Amino acid sequence: MKQIIKFGCLLGALLAGFSAFSTSANETDESNGIRLIFAFQNVDNYPYQVGDGTKVQSPLPGVAVEQMQDMAQRLELQLELVRVPWKRGLQMLKEGEIEGLFNASYKPERREYGRYPFQGDQVNSELRSYSNSYSLFVHKDNDINWDGKTFNRVDFRVFAPLGFSIVDDLKKKGLIVNESSQVLSQLVMVAQKRVDAVALLTPSGQAQLSDHPDQLNNVVMLPVPLTSKDYFLMLSHQFVTRHPELSDKIWRTVAQIREDAAHTRRFSKYAN
Repeated sequence: MKQIIKFGCLLGALLAGFSAFSTSANETDESNGIRLIFAFQNVDNYPYQVGDGTKVQSPLPGVAVEQMQDMAQRLELQLELVRVPWKRGLQMLKEGEIEGLFNASYKPERREYGRYPFQGDQVNSELRSYSNSYSLFVHKDNDINWDGKTFNRVDFRVFAPLGFSIVDDLKKKGLIVNESSQVLSQLVMVAQKRVDAVALLTPSGQAQLSDHPDQLNNVVMLPVPLTSKDYFLMLSHQFVTRHPELSDKIWRTVAQIREDAAHTRRFSKYAN
């Protein structure tokens, strides 16, 4: 009888150990063949996301897009990319319609929609996708000035991309902010002195000036950036709950690619 009990205990321990091993192994190997849907905005954010509309551009979709494609290849994931308005993307993430949304600066209220990579109780900047800045674009004859902390006056109206974090930043400084997804048309209005200023991600605004010199020859960028921020891939609550280890692996792989020399060289393709 004792032998039977001992055998039963041994068998139970072996099965428990096998179960734990299987769970760990499944988490380790779960990336193989998993299909993900990642969304990014449907307006140009050069050079990170190129072009407007729902089409993913080819062969130069944007540096951030290529970064995500590299991550999926390294982890043997099947990645589908879709382009949607930013606010719609946040809602899709919250509802679990997509697994990821890129790239978002950190705002505490956005944690309602999805997960950022965290270390303790702080967002982990080491796992950012990239860093970027916002700048203000004005007519060359405009007297608006920004010293990095304050404006010389706040009696002007500024346009900013719909749903972007810079909107709240500017409102906190006392400015009247209008949101629009029509970046080029707003810059043209600046050139015509019909709009005071437009706040844009710096590379995106610079690209517009370069691509449309005839229309925007009177528009200049203020020399001091409005702000600099880290940008992250957000993953859905549902995905992180189901795949915590894979989620961490995805964020870490994105960060590794950011530092790769091959990824850094990509920027030169978009500069030509």
